[in-house]
Amino acid sequence: MKVGSSWLLLTTVISIAVAGNVCNASVYGPFSLVHVGFASTVSVDAGDIDGDGDQDIVVSTAMAVGWYKNNGAASQWSAYIPIDSVNWSCNSLFVRDFDGDGDLDIIGGRQTSSGSVISWWQNSSQGATWTRFDVGTFAGSPLNWAEPADINADGKMDIAVASYGEIGWIQRVSGTAPNFTYLKTSYETSGYQYRCAHPANLDSDAQLEITGTIYYGNAPPMNRHVSIWGLPQGTRVDISTPQLNPLAGAFAAWDFDFDGDGDKDVAVCSLSTDKTKVWKNNGNGQFVYHSQVPGATTLRSGYFDSTAPFRQSLVTGGDYKILNWTGTAWDTSDVALITGNNSQSGLDLADMDLDGDLDIVGPTMSNNRLVWWRKP
Repeated sequence: MKVGSSWLLLTTVISIAVAGNVCNASVYGPFSLVHVGFASTVSVDAGDIDGDGDQDIVVSTAMAVGWYKNNGAASQWSAYIPIDSVNWSCNSLFVRDFDGDGDLDIIGGRQTSSGSVISWWQNSSQGATWTRFDVGTFAGSPLNWAEPADINADGKMDIAVASYGEIGWIQRVSGTAPNFTYLKTSYETSGYQYRCAHPANLDSDAQLEITGTIYYGNAPPMNRHVSIWGLPQGTRVDISTPQLNPLAGAFAAWDFDFDGDGDKDVAVCSLSTDKTKVWKNNGNGQFVYHSQVPGATTLRSGYFDSTAPFRQSLVTGGDYKILNWTGTAWDTSDVALITGNNSQSGLDLADMDLDGDLDIVGPTMSNNRLVWWRKP
């Protein structure tokens, strides 16, 4: 397609001009900013694509997916390396070893003339060669979320999926890479726009539960905002409805142990209300509403607070804030790394400089830069 080809050419030329540049002039709180390249990024994920021991960055745009090679200490970057020109519809992108061969593949979704397609890209020759394989289709358009995880604890990578019209997961049943067989489990189909399907172990069994969000919908009339499937397996628990802890426009969900009690709690952000709500896991998957924190466009979690290393911090996309629970209240004093950013899903946490702590990776939408923030 001409649009995709033009974008790839433009991005490659611009990236070559700035490759290797380090933009440390701006320092946000304890973090310093490192420039990677220019890209109209939709989603990002970091991982060692070429197997050389450092963290590379995979990016998706509306019309393509590609990656940036880390040439050492995450301060020198290659030009953008294209992988595939596709109509990337997903608000998610994940790099995982999907086929179990020891290197990182890419899992995502794309829009085709036949509908929403879940795909994975097999990594060969340390990122030099990529082959796309389709896993299955979901109802509606667009396909909003495709996240890999071993959902049924059988040792094989599955994919949780949310689309405009359907939510569920695809099980990898059998087969030898890349010729896998799959089984689709649909939790429900409707006129709802299911925006996220995040898998995590929220109770004491080995299988993963899926937290799903509903951005909007009118068939049937909107009767819930956030649900968890699999508590117990095969059932649905609604933790946010128009009457109970409402969160209209629920967008992204993520798990984190904010209070350090060993249970995975849940955070969900809303785009339309600029709110993020937290539900506490009281043990074995019993959730109660806990509190509200500043709004976000997407969420991740990690250990950032050295004074309470047993508690996970919540990292918010958009302005990129780090939120810590002190035991009695949320500490929101960490300044926003960037303000006015409207990225809906571009956020990842990784030890980019290999110094033992997590850094933040994401786009700055105002000037189409892909950057990462170094935590000293």
